[in-house]
Amino acid sequence: MLFLAGMLAACSATEPAGSGTPFDGSGIRFVAPPGWDVRRSSELRFGPISRVAYIANQPLHDDCTSHDPQTCPGPIGQLRDDGVLLSWATTNCAGPQCVPPDGALTTVGGRMATIVDLPVTVCGAIGSTKAMAYQVAVSPQRLDTIVVCARSPSGATRLALATFLGAVDWRTP
Repeated sequence: MLFLAGMLAACSATEPAGSGTPFDGSGIRFVAPPGWDVRRSSELRFGPISRVAYIANQPLHDDCTSHDPQTCPGPIGQLRDDGVLLSWATTNCAGPQCVPPDGALTTVGGRMATIVDLPVTVCGAIGSTKAMAYQVAVSPQRLDTIVVCARSPSGATRLALATFLGAVDWRTP
């Protein structure tokens, strides 16, 4: 519950602290927290879903370039203690497929979002102790999913994540 409380603070955050790695693409712009790694995805499409980026508070490696999502290794081998990995994807959709699922409501960069708890198995065998997803209604034809995999995150890490999510700049109207 404490992890969720830290995540809900994202609705009040406005600016990332310090300077980190910038990202501008796929209709979003952000600056990762200082010391965090950002990797642009290979942008392979799996149906209507397009992977955008990976963000973590530890080093990442390039993602998979296979067209088979079942054979793609993740961008990180193992989360360290206090480790966080975000996997950002966007989905082109219409109608009910673009409605976020039920869950706790918050905002990400000023856009309405739903927080959904996930089984840690969604994160694979990287040592996660917590998994959740932010489903962001970007537009009537776009739903973004930010999956957060974490391993015993500290209060400082939860705050950095909440501040980051609050400061996302959506370039899509």
